[in-house]
Amino acid sequence: MEAGGQPARTSGGQWHNSAASTLTVPAMAKKADKQQASALDEVRRHVRIFVDLGRVASESTDEDGFLDQVVVQVARAVEIDHVKVLRYRRREADLLIAAGFGWKEGVVRSATLSADLRSPPGRSFQTAQPVVIKNFQAQDDFVHSGLLQDHGIVSLVNVPVLIEGAAWGVLEVDSTRPRDFSQDRIRSSFSPLPPH
Repeated sequence: MEAGGQPARTSGGQWHNSAASTLTVPAMAKKADKQQASALDEVRRHVRIFVDLGRVASESTDEDGFLDQVVVQVARAVEIDHVKVLRYRRREADLLIAAGFGWKEGVVRSATLSADLRSPPGRSFQTAQPVVIKNFQAQDDFVHSGLLQDHGIVSLVNVPVLIEGAAWGVLEVDSTRPRDFSQDRIRSSFSPLPPH
């Protein structure tokens, strides 16, 4: 470093600034290329998954079978171990776990969650908006249900399932570690789900 804080030339003629990043322009370009390739690979993976979902939707007349495939494909898309689709039941005023991936035996098609505003899926259902919780321990707006606690769930995202503009239920993705589900990731992962 020359006097005045300016970078100095090395014996090889390159500029050197010890306070600056050690990445060279070619290294930074290579890193940017890798990040872009990774993002492109993720988009391609999501497209393959949505093509698979579209195929399943067009071939299936069985709602349970279709929803079972949805949760598997969403788990693939988001690379997560716990996914569920909750269907609102008007008579009971609750949300039934209609399909699930990664849940203990006896949960799918029998366990229910509240549809009120203190329940993450309930709020998503009632407001028709995504609900994201990065860490249950760091919030007090929502009730951490026994079902989620039994499975060690600490982060989640709920996305309403809308049919012809009306809320039908909720798609929920759950994590056993704190996780940031960004809005862009939510939109890219769930918005193109085909209607059935």
